[in-house]
Amino acid sequence: MWEPISEFELLDEIQKTETELNGELWNFWQLIKIEPEKWAEHEYGQEGGGFWVVGICGKKSNLV
Repeated sequence: MWEPISEFELLDEIQKTETELNGELWNFWQLIKIEPEKWAEHEYGQEGGGFWVVGICGKKSNLV
C-alpha cells in the first residue's frame, strides 16, 4: 500500500532543493512558499490523508 512522505522527509527535501535555487527561481520560491500543510481533495486527494501543499501562487476562493 502506498504511503505519503512524512512531514520530516518533506522538509528535508525542501531544504535540499532550496540550496540549489538561485536568482529568479529563489526569488519566486520566496514569494510562494508556505509552511507545508496537508490538503484534501474529495475526488483524488483522499489516499494517504490528503496531499502536501508547499507553495501558493495567487488564490482561489471556492475550490470545487
